[in-house]
Amino acid sequence: ALVVQGPALFEGSEHAPVQLGAADADGWLGIAVLAPDAESSSRWQHVVVRDARGARAGPLDWRAGVILHGGRAELQDVLLSGCDAGAALCAERTALTAAGLRVERAAGDGVRALAVRGTIADCACTDVGGDALALHAAQVEVRGGALRRVGRGLVASGRGRVDAAGLRVDGAALAIASVDGAVLRLADTEVGNVRDLAAGAWRARPDAAPSELTAIGLRSVDGTPLVVRAQHGCSLVLDGSAVPGEERDAASFWSEGR
Repeated sequence: ALVVQGPALFEGSEHAPVQLGAADADGWLGIAVLAPDAESSSRWQHVVVRDARGARAGPLDWRAGVILHGGRAELQDVLLSGCDAGAALCAERTALTAAGLRVERAAGDGVRALAVRGTIADCACTDVGGDALALHAAQVEVRGGALRRVGRGLVASGRGRVDAAGLRVDGAALAIASVDGAVLRLADTEVGNVRDLAAGAWRARPDAAPSELTAIGLRSVDGTPLVVRAQHGCSLVLDGSAVPGEERDAASFWSEGR
C-alpha cells in the first residue's frame, strides 16, 4: 500500500486525471493518508483509483481502498472503481469536503465515515455491495446524489447528526436509516426499487441511544408504496406525522437483519 504521512496533493484535470492503480491484473492494496495534525490539508482533484484490494492503516485498522485519517481533505471529481475491500473510501476523524465523488463496483461500503465533519455533494454510488454512505458519529451535510444498485443507501449511526437532501436511491434492500442514536434530517429524496424499507429508525445495540429520522418530501418514483418502520422508543416522522413504534428487536427489523 501507499502510505502518506502528511498531506497528499493530487491535481489532475478532466481530460487527464491522476491515475492510481496497479500495473498488472493482480491489483494493489490502496492508499492511506495519515495526517500528522488537524491542520494538515489534502486535496484531490480529478483522481481515479482503480482495483484496490484494501489497505490497512489508522487506529481502527479498517481495510479500504482509500483511507483518510485526521486533518482536512478536499475531494473533487474523484472516481473509486473496483474496490474489493470493506469500503472504497474510509475517512476517520477528518474534516471532509467531497464534491462529485463517484464509487462504482465496490464489494463493501462505498463511503464509510467515522467522526467525520463536513459536506458530501453530488455523490454517485453504483453497484455497491454494502452501504453506499455509512456515516457513524458524523456531523455531515449530504447534498444531492444518486445511489443505484446498493445493499443499503444512506445509513447514519452513532451519536451524530446528518442533514441530507436531494438524494435518489434506486435499487436497494433499504434506502434510508437512522441507527443507534443518530439524528437524521432528510428532505426531497426519491426512492425506487426498494426491496424492504424505504426508511427506518432503530437500535441495533440494546445500550444505544434512541435514533431519530425526520423526513420531508420522501417520494416513491416507481409507484410502490413507501414502507417505513420505527422501533419502539425511536422516532420516525414522515411529512409531519409520527410513525408508530413497533416492538421489534434489531434482528427482525428488516429482512437482512443488520
